Amino acid sequence: MSTYAHNVKVIAQHGKVTLKGPVRSDDERQSIEAKAVDVARS
Repeated sequence: MSTYAHNVKVIAQHGKVTLKGPVRSDDERQSIEAKAVDVARS
């Protein structure tokens, strides 16, 4: 994960996950999104 990704904000409300912030690639965005969804479902 790049240093840019460390600045991504994850907002989870009512089962919906929103990511805000810079990432270096679409793959990195998808990876962060998958992790955020896993946490939100826990």
